[in-house]
Amino acid sequence: MVGKSIKGTNNCFACNYELNWETKIVNTMNSAYFVVQTVPEVTAQETAIGRNEDGTINYEILCTCPRCKIQNKFIAKSSIK
Repeated sequence: MVGKSIKGTNNCFACNYELNWETKIVNTMNSAYFVVQTVPEVTAQETAIGRNEDGTINYEILCTCPRCKIQNKFIAKSSIK
């Protein structure tokens, strides 16, 4: 799982500002977890919300727009298992 990531580019629904975000998996001795890495000023969180029949995982990405401060939700799909 080391080195896997989910990333995307979406536009704010309210003001159309481009939001670039990326999450990366960090492995520790006992577990793996996501660290959200974003462009400066863009904060984001991710939550796994389901697994598809093809093995991909759906993630809900919540980004706060730095321009208008509105929270936007996006769905991202990844094959991280």
